[in-house]
Amino acid sequence: MILINRYARIAKTGFIVILIICITSLVGCWDLENIEDLALVANIAFDVGEFKEYKITVQILLPEALGGNGTTQAAGEKSPMFVISAEGQTPFEANRKLREYVPRRPFYGKTMSVIIGEELARQGVLPVLNILETDHEFRRSKKIFLAIGPGGKILEGRIRVLANPGDMPKGFALVLPGISTTVIQTVGDFITQAASSTMEPVMPVVKLIEDDPEIGENPGLRVARTGAFKGDKLVGFLDEKESRGLLWVLGKADGILNFQIPETFESVTIELGRSSSSVNAVIDDEGKLFVDINIRTEGNLADQTGYANLNDPQIRRSIERRYAETIRQEIKSALNKAQKDLKTDVFGFGGAFFRAYPRLWKDSLEPMWDDIYPYIPVNIYVEAHVRSTNLTMEAPVIGR
Repeated sequence: MILINRYARIAKTGFIVILIICITSLVGCWDLENIEDLALVANIAFDVGEFKEYKITVQILLPEALGGNGTTQAAGEKSPMFVISAEGQTPFEANRKLREYVPRRPFYGKTMSVIIGEELARQGVLPVLNILETDHEFRRSKKIFLAIGPGGKILEGRIRVLANPGDMPKGFALVLPGISTTVIQTVGDFITQAASSTMEPVMPVVKLIEDDPEIGENPGLRVARTGAFKGDKLVGFLDEKESRGLLWVLGKADGILNFQIPETFESVTIELGRSSSSVNAVIDDEGKLFVDINIRTEGNLADQTGYANLNDPQIRRSIERRYAETIRQEIKSALNKAQKDLKTDVFGFGGAFFRAYPRLWKDSLEPMWDDIYPYIPVNIYVEAHVRSTNLTMEAPVIGR
């Protein structure tokens, strides 16, 4: 019996060793693809097709046009990007049709952004985003932009400070919070919001700036303003100030704020520091719905156009009042545009009522939210502090 058990243990050990050898021999090689066989897609754009329903444009990286540090080898050499388009009756067919023009398989593991053309955005974008959602190579954390005009044209634009045009989304994502004239949005967050009943999605707007054709310079790009959606369909735009008003409510405002001091009529610039916001849904004793928005912010005096003594308590108090009122007016402008004109809940008021009254939301509010939302009164309270060296004064509270 002891001898049989010993042979059994030996056989079992041998089987495990053979299994490990087989597994290690398979890992990393059975589906290995060489980078030379792939077309590395830096950015993607989707549009309405000229001949079919959908058009896809991809910006393909050409490694041979780049130096070892990722920059162009020398001035005058060919662009490190190759832009190609294909069309199909479905987004999937359009994507597969790219292989007729590129003798390499498109690889989306390093893709940095998705550009949506304006015409397609008004029709609905979920069909094109769904093929990215199901692609195991594409990451939901990549940035998404709304183009004014065709999205494919954006991929042909060049930004002179970037040797590699494919770095555009990464660059704008890093610097845009310093000005707060639009939002930063990811593909994953947009899909989640578009499928949600408690908050509508938004996109930053990118525009191609054409240069003088006689000069022959490549066009540049500008990212500002915000596209407001209802579900997955574009319904309108928020301008720069309205976009910052939205960012105040979402707790994402940053950058600078400029306004005029009433007493001296000179302009001052505030560099925004810490800020916080809260959106509270309330139903009073009479059953009336309303929303309270509370903003608290601190900023530094960054610049002025005159010679007023900013350490004078009366002037500083006036600056803080104007600081708070400017924020309130920006929020009010964003509310008027989104709530009254576009009738889209980009502020997430539905989410606030869902969190505060979950049963009432499911039973009564959610089915009628499109009719209720435009008429909900909103109270805006702003507390603004100005910091200069170590001095922080008590700030005003501006109410409705």
